[in-house]
Amino acid sequence: MTESLTTRGQGGADMEPETVASVYGLLARCFEQPDDATIHALESGTLAEAIASSARDIDVETEAPSPPEEPLESYLETFEGFDGPSAPPVASVYKPWWDGTIRGVLSGPPAHDMERRYQAIDAEIPPEYQPDHIALLLEYGSLLLEDGNREAYRDFHRTHFDWIESFHERVEETCRVPFYVWAVRTLETVLDRTASVFDCVPTTGGEP
Repeated sequence: MTESLTTRGQGGADMEPETVASVYGLLARCFEQPDDATIHALESGTLAEAIASSARDIDVETEAPSPPEEPLESYLETFEGFDGPSAPPVASVYKPWWDGTIRGVLSGPPAHDMERRYQAIDAEIPPEYQPDHIALLLEYGSLLLEDGNREAYRDFHRTHFDWIESFHERVEETCRVPFYVWAVRTLETVLDRTASVFDCVPTTGGEP
């Protein structure tokens, strides 16, 4: 018998995995290269407000920031080095390779593990994203949450979200866009909250 993920949160309220999955889905949009719909949601503030509202459902308090100016340019500057240092939202950049070194490049062990996971569920990886891009990790985590298998989600969370602190630090060092600093802070807080409630505190790193 698989163990249900539903857990009692602060104040005695049930924390449904579907609620957490919804927060993950909204956060994932912050780290995708924005299309026209996302640009509108960013400029209007509706995406940030939706994240803040959904986060409150899992006892995470955050205030929506001001919208980013020039959302596409802000995204490229923050995450893809459009103009200077950046913070790639990709696990392989921050995690050890097979020999234990941190190389700061793409296509490391986390990417290979995610390729295997996607193949197992017959899912295609969008060609514009690395397999271990945070947006895809959040979407995959959402699938596991909605499936309700505690052990599968614990294993995934421990293995694939243990680099977020390093990512957060890089964003704080390099980012000039307050919205994306807020997005990463909120991401880390939400993941920490989920880890605590579902008993899946990330490990210190290593190979998937």
